[in-house]
Amino acid sequence: MLLVIDTALEKAHVALVQPEGLLSLRENTNSREHAGFVPSAIDEMCRETGIGLAEVAGVVVMNGPGSYTGLRVGLSAAKGICFALEKPLYALSTLELMAAALIRHAGEQGVKIDSNSVFCPMIDARRLEVLTGLYHHNLRTVREPFALIADEQVLQELVGNSTTLFSGNGVQKLLHLFPPGVITFPELVYEPSDLARITNQLVPKIEAADLAYIEPFYVKDFFNPLKSIS
Repeated sequence: MLLVIDTALEKAHVALVQPEGLLSLRENTNSREHAGFVPSAIDEMCRETGIGLAEVAGVVVMNGPGSYTGLRVGLSAAKGICFALEKPLYALSTLELMAAALIRHAGEQGVKIDSNSVFCPMIDARRLEVLTGLYHHNLRTVREPFALIADEQVLQELVGNSTTLFSGNGVQKLLHLFPPGVITFPELVYEPSDLARITNQLVPKIEAADLAYIEPFYVKDFFNPLKSIS
């Protein structure tokens, strides 16, 4: 059993995840209330399930990229629990979670996916700035998360010669810049089921974070154009 804390984006999630999937979930859609939401959500879930925090095997936090304040809220809460109860902390990538949701959704929509397909989730930053990364269908990283000031030329380079699919609220404000025929899912971020699935998929493969040194992964230094996406 794992406790998952996700306050990286506008919608926050706190969940108890077991190998079979979600056991209990709470959501909050007001980003200004994430700090108060997390402890109350944890308390509600523990009372609902009868499971105490001492019984969870570890804590998982979505550690960015995302909202500066949101990432601090999530990581602070996760570290506090892990320090107090001597539990391991596992940090996962928001963009990797979004990519997993995009891969699932594309398959459900009948989009042809092959070994050349690339998946590009985008998080809205400001103006024409987005936080993004590139992934293959098996979640292998094509390009590590980076910050981008997008224009038409940059998006042409991102599309490249392969089939690149885009998702996330960063796509919504860039739709007018995309070349014709590009597959986009601007409303898609991820579902709680994706959160549980990626937690169970990735946590067994990664090492616990060092509580003394882990920091939120903000992604800095916006730039334009892309130097390389290969």
